[in-house]
Amino acid sequence: MLTIYIVQFSITVITLFTFYMIYSVANIEEFDLINEIALITIIPFNGLIIILITIFATFLFGLPIRINTKINNWWKTNNIFSQTLFLCGIIILLASLVPHFELVLKSIPYIPFTIIGWFIVSFCLLHYYPKTFLGIILFY
Repeated sequence: MLTIYIVQFSITVITLFTFYMIYSVANIEEFDLINEIALITIIPFNGLIIILITIFATFLFGLPIRINTKINNWWKTNNIFSQTLFLCGIIILLASLVPHFELVLKSIPYIPFTIIGWFIVSFCLLHYYPKTFLGIILFY
């Protein structure tokens, strides 16, 4: 049972880190030496801190799913709910990258969509229970 928690944690960290780095690259105005060094050193470290705080918050928010047996059994049998929410979170994250002004000098992600999609993706990946090991490989 511990291995599924390690897989859930690892997949969540990898997915959120990928999105964080995409947003970080989109946020850089010009590529000079200082920004490139920050992109390699400081930004990934800040991203890991933000990701760990996010995972802790979504773990606490989803704790009733793990503790209450009725909710846990329902969540495990109806895992299509988690998959659908995950896809909605990805769509919201991608929609936040779409420019929302007519004149676009720099594409700034839409912050409310980013936060909502970020937490939905984190919650769904952290609390996804596939029925088989093949389900882990196919979904992730």
